[in-house]
Amino acid sequence: MSRRRAIRPDDLPLLLSPPKNPKGFTKPYFDPDFEIYRSVAKAVPNEEVTLGLEKKCKEMHKDMNLLLKKISKRQELERKYDRIENKIKDMDREIEELHSQLREKY
Repeated sequence: MSRRRAIRPDDLPLLLSPPKNPKGFTKPYFDPDFEIYRSVAKAVPNEEVTLGLEKKCKEMHKDMNLLLKKISKRQELERKYDRIENKIKDMDREIEELHSQLREKY
């Protein structure tokens, strides 16, 4: 039988975790500023300071999520643009081939 250790308040995160990457949200995102807020909030017993830092971390979390969404959308648009560009190049190649065939024929 395995013995489980009781969960202590220090084990629980005081603040929200930073967001994950946009693709699948699996890789951890590290932001040193966020970690500074987290460590200060754990070290400072003053509730007023802790609440202020917690609010700031929530705002930072929201802003980072928004930034990651916009980056993800931009990457998606770049992929679409590349596909369209490749189709245009293929079409230009076909037009050139057809033009050269018509020159030879007539």
